[in-house]
Amino acid sequence: MTLCALGLWCASAHGQRLWGRSAGSVGSGGLTSTSLYCASEGVNPSGPAYVGRLTVTASVVVPYGLAELAETSGAAILPAKLCVVTVKVGASGNEWSRFATFGADVSRRFGRVAIGIGYRGLTHKLRFSESGRSSMTICGASFRPDERWEIGVAARNIEGRRLKRGGEETRLGRTLWASAKWRAPRVFGIGAEMEKESGKDAAAHVGVWLEPGGGLRFTAGFSTSGAEIGAGAGYERETWGVRAGVAHHQHLGVSGGAAITFHPDWP
Repeated sequence: MTLCALGLWCASAHGQRLWGRSAGSVGSGGLTSTSLYCASEGVNPSGPAYVGRLTVTASVVVPYGLAELAETSGAAILPAKLCVVTVKVGASGNEWSRFATFGADVSRRFGRVAIGIGYRGLTHKLRFSESGRSSMTICGASFRPDERWEIGVAARNIEGRRLKRGGEETRLGRTLWASAKWRAPRVFGIGAEMEKESGKDAAAHVGVWLEPGGGLRFTAGFSTSGAEIGAGAGYERETWGVRAGVAHHQHLGVSGGAAITFHPDWP
């Protein structure tokens, strides 16, 4: 029951991470809407519009050293003629309390601007209770004035949907993100993000990354949410890449994550 209580507390305290936490965000200060590796990690549904090829990503995160609460996720970005379609799935928790998530986004570029809209589904299963379910929308926009800058905004659950279980309902927060990213091509970059969920304090995330060459990438970051400090590394090739990250929360301890990305040839 201790793990059940901890799982519920983590979901309540960090509910915004149900669709955004990944190996890349763990190692870069919790950045999500400005992805440092692959747009499939981001919560901003407009991000995949900038991806020009099929991309498949799988990720696992172990929060606070508790393997029983491991978070697994996968995403596929499917470029099409008129738009880019993104599909995401995820699961987290343990035998007492388990979350399952599903998402589908559509995005498109209009010159230097990209817009996206998507659907998010959530199921929460308790061992000795009925399953709770909810769904909501997410929307976002990104602007790239040049090759170095990217600015983005996103909003999730603006309709105020709730998690329904039998005759009970649990409030799910509305979440807003505003982010900016700057990079010197193939050398260095920095990203900053403000995140505000209704009923909770705003959180700031700052991440930096260095690309020394040879496909290597190193990241570091800081989040005001729990004064969390993270670091990570990755290796990228033309058709695949791997990465890993760790983060230390001042109260909850160390989290770690790893991910692999493939870019299969488009038929």
